[in-house]
Amino acid sequence: MKERNEFELIVSQPKNSLWKIIVSGLFYAFAVRAILCIVFLQHYSRLDPDEAEFFNKNIMVAMICLVGGIYFSVRLTILIDTANSKLISRYFLGFFSVNFKTEIPELKYVSISKNEDEIYLIDLWYRANKYYNMCYSEEKDLAFKFAEMVAEKLHINFLDATEKGNSKWIEKPNS
Repeated sequence: MKERNEFELIVSQPKNSLWKIIVSGLFYAFAVRAILCIVFLQHYSRLDPDEAEFFNKNIMVAMICLVGGIYFSVRLTILIDTANSKLISRYFLGFFSVNFKTEIPELKYVSISKNEDEIYLIDLWYRANKYYNMCYSEEKDLAFKFAEMVAEKLHINFLDATEKGNSKWIEKPNS
């Protein structure tokens, strides 16, 4: 596999925020509690009908809490290798990571738009009308520099959609 700096484009989510860490910790704590109840019931009880129902509920609680903990813990990094037409989605859960390799979809263009909170959103559009929200910025210059860099690296067009009803294509510097 290529080294990290050999990919044309790497888009990473930031480290998880404090609230996500707390919520995932609570999910994991409840999952551990449910698993411990399952183990104790299985080893130290004959499971009468009430205990069997409690046992089944604990299995469901453990599964839901594990899924919730994973949901709030996982981070995603997208690596794009245009030379080999590969897109790698790398999911991180703590120190562990899993890669999913796919072909790069037909990339259309990069757009930058502004939402009602005056935050600039950078989106990568692919196929007909699907997009991946790459990042956002509160600073216009930083958002434009990033979007231009993405368009240049991926050899696609760049759309400035910051003014509603007045979208304009930005010319590539070397075209």
